[in-house]
Amino acid sequence: MFHIYYDHFEYMIMLFDLINAFIIFQIYINKILTKLLNNFYVIYLNDILIFFVEKTNYVDHIKQILKKLRKFKLYASLKKCAFFITKVNFLKFVIFTESVSMNLSRIDIIKTWFRSKMYQEIQVFLRFINFYQRFIHH
Repeated sequence: MFHIYYDHFEYMIMLFDLINAFIIFQIYINKILTKLLNNFYVIYLNDILIFFVEKTNYVDHIKQILKKLRKFKLYASLKKCAFFITKVNFLKFVIFTESVSMNLSRIDIIKTWFRSKMYQEIQVFLRFINFYQRFIHH
């Protein structure tokens, strides 16, 4: 909120020059939706992923989340939302209705990784490979 001589205004978007703005927002949104967290949704910063086992519950879950957001004057942009989809890219993963896989762009990174003899660079590469090891089949 900021004040000028005649009135005061509230920001409708988050300012990016604020220190730790994303962390603060993550904590704030987690507190708002804490009772619902991991029951039928996961959240990372401004990405909310709502999942369902039965489609009948899905609409109720969306309503519950939107009601909570509205209560705290947080709003979702409809043009940025997608509903009833069977595949979504989320946090460098591709999530399907039945499984999770790694994003194919990550495979290209592995294939084109430069060869190094530096100990620390090799460690970085090994950590990267170990993280995605569960998705790479022999």
